[in-house]
Amino acid sequence: MMNEHPDAWPFKDPVDVRDVPDYYDIIKDPMDLKTMSKRLESEQYYVTFEMFVADVKRMFSNARTYNSPETIYYK
Repeated sequence: MMNEHPDAWPFKDPVDVRDVPDYYDIIKDPMDLKTMSKRLESEQYYVTFEMFVADVKRMFSNARTYNSPETIYYK
């Protein structure tokens, strides 16, 4: 599973507004591995593989939108 990868830790849970107060002001369509897992478990959300891939791409795009290039979250 993706969330077991050693580099997955920043993406495992939704961003906590207590840690990053302005995150949801900047990122309007957040995505994380926990949300994706719930969608997979429902067996109703990801009706195509492309929908799953779109969420993965959105998760990484959000990280690059919010974080500066020198951070581990961007890289």
